[in-house]
Amino acid sequence: MTKKADQRGTAGDDRVTPRLRGDQVAYASLSNDEAAVVQLERREFYTMNATAKLIVQAVDQGASLDEIVTRVAAEFDVSEDACRADVERFLDELANAGVIEI
Repeated sequence: MTKKADQRGTAGDDRVTPRLRGDQVAYASLSNDEAAVVQLERREFYTMNATAKLIVQAVDQGASLDEIVTRVAAEFDVSEDACRADVERFLDELANAGVIEI
């Protein structure tokens, strides 16, 4: 998910609460540790591992960036500092793919 697109913000803003683009995205949990997202307008399909699934579920539940980082850190037993940059990068990739709005 490295395609570029215009976006309103970036995931690096702690105050941001990303949201799924519900009118353009279909999301499905495939198993305990795998999910899929379809960007309907672009007709692009993405499969996700357990980490990505956790992040997308948190976005779908309305979690803020800080809340998402806290959930990922707790689930995978890493420090929030260690995972923040990865979470921000993934959220930016989702935004660039048209899956979420930031």
